[in-house]
Amino acid sequence: MFRVTTVVPAVLLASLALAQAPGWEAKADDAAKPWDRKDSPGGVVGVAVDGKLVYAKGFGLANLEHSDPLSPESVMDVGSVAKQFTAMCVLLLEEEGKLKTSDDVRTYVPEVATAGQTVTLDHLLHMTSGLRDYFTIWGLEGWNGVDERTEADALATLAKQQGLNYAPGSRFLYSNSNYVVLGTVVRRVSGKPLAEFAKEHIFGHLGMDSTQFDVPGLVKPRRATSYGRGPGGAWVMLSSALDTSGDGGIVTTLGDLAKWHANLLVNKLGKGDAALVGKLVTPAVPEGSPTKYACGIVASELRGERRLGHNGNWLGFNAATLLFPGKKLSVFALGDDSAAVRRRRRWDLMVQ
Repeated sequence: MFRVTTVVPAVLLASLALAQAPGWEAKADDAAKPWDRKDSPGGVVGVAVDGKLVYAKGFGLANLEHSDPLSPESVMDVGSVAKQFTAMCVLLLEEEGKLKTSDDVRTYVPEVATAGQTVTLDHLLHMTSGLRDYFTIWGLEGWNGVDERTEADALATLAKQQGLNYAPGSRFLYSNSNYVVLGTVVRRVSGKPLAEFAKEHIFGHLGMDSTQFDVPGLVKPRRATSYGRGPGGAWVMLSSALDTSGDGGIVTTLGDLAKWHANLLVNKLGKGDAALVGKLVTPAVPEGSPTKYACGIVASELRGERRLGHNGNWLGFNAATLLFPGKKLSVFALGDDSAAVRRRRRWDLMVQ
């Protein structure tokens, strides 16, 4: 039930020659066979070159009750993939001169307890703050993932903490608290909800018309339903009244993700400066020891090629996104079946 990220598999949906090698489309179809059923949830798979989809297919069902098939236009929650959009909002505010990422977080969110240490926005962006994960804390308290919790509840939890996991800037540790706090920073600095700011400054500019930070109960055309296995193995719908954003909470489509990756290749946001994206995708160097975590994006290498990606899971939804900037090649997989997370090794078929 918890919003987490998983390690991006090295071979997930891609080889560096994917869009050029003969027969790659057949390999993609074959890799998606476990999803290609008319009686179960599934997923959508996309491949883009230079920000344009060259392969986009749906497999399985978006809604079991009505037998609605998944399609490239299906809208799904992408979990922690949302973090890079929150990070971009913060960097856009910095470009506008409304904040600095070197600022102390307590300048904007004074209720966050930092044990007397300075935690900067940059620490939050790169997951080097030491803030304890509010989801983990709630789990220890017995939260079932279903009952309503809000941003205010998350901040109240962070306000009660008596210490940090480590000295700020000394190491990397994944924590959703970093990004729920950054979402609050965006709201307080801009004077607009994160959803509104992101729509105005990112999604609207890029034509990402099916993308938005979600709210519980919002009706969204072509939205897929989230599923998991219940007692006896039967499919059950998974839902939650959680109302936080920044660390997750975005719904989107394959086409919109391709537009986002196009902007990572050639920036059109803010002043159009390439340095904006450059900062977004540059990992932290805590105390001289480089990490792979940039600002909501994992930056690494595969077979000598630079790779930018992030995974996300929420309820039954699961997502993986990868961009190889040198090849201008993007790959996406979005699912509405929680069991698919455990089947990702099937994507090895793509590179055999």
